[in-house]
Amino acid sequence: DSVSGKYIMLSPTSRQMYMYDVPTNTWQLISVPGQPSMPYGLVAAPVSTYGVIAYAACTNTSTCTTYLYKHTASSPPPPDTNPPSTPTSLSASAISSSQINLSWTASTDNVAVMGYQVERCQGSGCTNFAQVGTPAGVSYNDTGLTANTAYRYQVRAADAAGNLSGYSSVASVTTQAPPPGGSDFQTRCGQAGVVRCVGFDQATDIQGTWGGNSGVLPGATTPSLDGTVRASGNSSIKFTIPSNSGADTSGSYFTNFSPDLSLQFGENSEFYYQWRQRFSSEFLSTNYQGSNGWKQEVVTTGDKPGCVPVGGAPNQCATSCEAIGVTMQNTYQRGFAQMYQSCTGSTSHGAYDPLTKLVDLPAPYSRQDILLQDARPAPYCTYLQGNQTLNGVPPPSYFPPNGNCFGYFSNEWMTFQVHIQVGPRGSAGVAGASPNDEFVNSHVDVWIAREGQPSERVFDFGPYNISAANIAENQRYGKVWLLPYQTGKDASQVHPTAYTWYDELIISRNKIADPGSTTPPPSTLVGDLNNDRTVNGADWTIMAGVWFTPSQPSDINLDGVVNSIDFSLLNANWGKTI
Repeated sequence: DSVSGKYIMLSPTSRQMYMYDVPTNTWQLISVPGQPSMPYGLVAAPVSTYGVIAYAACTNTSTCTTYLYKHTASSPPPPDTNPPSTPTSLSASAISSSQINLSWTASTDNVAVMGYQVERCQGSGCTNFAQVGTPAGVSYNDTGLTANTAYRYQVRAADAAGNLSGYSSVASVTTQAPPPGGSDFQTRCGQAGVVRCVGFDQATDIQGTWGGNSGVLPGATTPSLDGTVRASGNSSIKFTIPSNSGADTSGSYFTNFSPDLSLQFGENSEFYYQWRQRFSSEFLSTNYQGSNGWKQEVVTTGDKPGCVPVGGAPNQCATSCEAIGVTMQNTYQRGFAQMYQSCTGSTSHGAYDPLTKLVDLPAPYSRQDILLQDARPAPYCTYLQGNQTLNGVPPPSYFPPNGNCFGYFSNEWMTFQVHIQVGPRGSAGVAGASPNDEFVNSHVDVWIAREGQPSERVFDFGPYNISAANIAENQRYGKVWLLPYQTGKDASQVHPTAYTWYDELIISRNKIADPGSTTPPPSTLVGDLNNDRTVNGADWTIMAGVWFTPSQPSDINLDGVVNSIDFSLLNANWGKTI
């Protein structure tokens, strides 16, 4: 049968008709009214494309009868003229200066809803709607929009027959203002002391892998550039945290401080690095099972020329877990940045040493507690605030009014800046003491800012003995890792897909201005060469010992020689303390 594609045969013995289905290789008995008597032979052939087959049934060599079999298709269904129901509860949310996210309640249909038509117009009272998207589901992300601009949206449903529902109610929203730091990134990169800037605006910013000067490493997902969410320029680097992913959920990005690996910071030096970071609401609201908390960044050992990306090799390229590493992370998912130091430990402390302080708080708090962000003013940021009711203020919380930890905020570009003053080599707080496995009397500072607001000091930690490994390893700071790594994360957990973005990475010898600032902030106390937070005779002794050499940090004006100009700069702050 040319319509059904099946073969019809007449049995010469049983006088019954059978139908053969080629794809399934099966025979099926069918009823044929008025079937002739037992035939002598049977020949079947198609007559035309109309589904008719001619059968010649012969009882002997001279008597034959011809039959026609016509394939009868089932009656076609009546046409679908019923439109889907109208979508309801349309909502629009501006998540950046260039993106608006829409969602609505699904329509229903007598057959099936095939998709939706999203229409948009620009202006607070506009009516000239035009179609901008045809999503299959009940959400749509509209990107590439103009900052600080009003948009209106309406949605309708469509079915397979082309029937269209009525329009939803109109949702209006205005995109966010341009990021305050977006236009001045290049200005901040041009400030004195800056040694590296990464804007994540082109593919070459993230090219490369372990063994190269910079690049990305894959995890359950691989970091990528995102042109729809950015603090400035063309794009940012996006990390995706998918459901059912383990500790290395989204890979990592790294960069050395200089292309030729020549710029690294060892004993008696200091440096700053700043980045901007954005968190999706799902990233901050999800309780990741088994996780000890997610990291934000690690600053650690710079690579050595000719290093190889082979674990355990004598000249292995530096990983994100080294002796001198300083890490910022959301420890135990408490909801705010905390710090720890070293993957190995040293004379003064063990590995993964938290930068916390045990203190006796003054009245009216009057208790012994652990400062988790040691620079926060009263009522401070302490361990007990999140674990018991204090001062009659339930429930326990690290955040106001009970505590004063500087937390994370979703859907805005936060700014983070870290300063590390590296002390001289020694052990247990004594310079030159054996086994010389620490940078003694070092200092770590952290500032954090919400979008459009000035930064606030969160850590003022020191003096502290930073693990330095043995002298032969010559570990010096020269590499930054960006990575939302989560030790212990349960890969079987089902959770919403989450995202975090990084942008505007700056590494400098001097403190970096906040995004949007018009003047650079002051650096640390000029002339404090031994990092004891004061300028005095001890600093002059250090400078005199390297007179007429290019030694840093005594070469204060970075002109390549320590001389009277540097002494005059030191002398200007004589006796000052910070």
